[in-house]
Amino acid sequence: MSMQQLNNAGYGKKLTEIYLSEKMLRHFQRKILGVEQEALKIRIEEFLKFIILSTEIKGCPIPVSQEIDEVWHQWILETQEYHTLCQQLPSQRYIHHSSLPNNTTFPASHEEMENQIILDFSWIASYVANFGKFTEEAVVYWTTAFSLMQKMGWSLEYLNSFAQELIGYQNVRCNPTEFGKIQVSVA
Repeated sequence: MSMQQLNNAGYGKKLTEIYLSEKMLRHFQRKILGVEQEALKIRIEEFLKFIILSTEIKGCPIPVSQEIDEVWHQWILETQEYHTLCQQLPSQRYIHHSSLPNNTTFPASHEEMENQIILDFSWIASYVANFGKFTEEAVVYWTTAFSLMQKMGWSLEYLNSFAQELIGYQNVRCNPTEFGKIQVSVA
């Protein structure tokens, strides 16, 4: 399914309605214990947003919580189902998983540092542009966003307005994707 088809299919739909089969839901219910069904569906929904963003945003890692990583691990273990998911994603690419740390170097100049900071936060803007504002239930699974709220004392409203501001930042280029949303990257 292309991004255009996804949009036409009703992007207002939850991604779980598009990508999560009953078989996989039962699998998650058996493997991820002690989680209410509605909370589990939120985790799966956020995982699907993560994996779509991962195919669209190049050059920066998107840190997510252990709970989202657990959903990814459980889906990968069902190799045929995971392969089918990757084929159905807008990118139609297999998404590899790695737990290896990024070997990033410290930027050499102020301009490089500014661009790296913008790139590191660009996924937050892309999340809001493509999936709508963060919610209280969802933001806890996005470690950078949640850390900004906790460590900087940001409210959810401020985080979402920060994302909107970043979309319009002078060094951030917002390219239309196939489905009419924007892709954020450093110019």
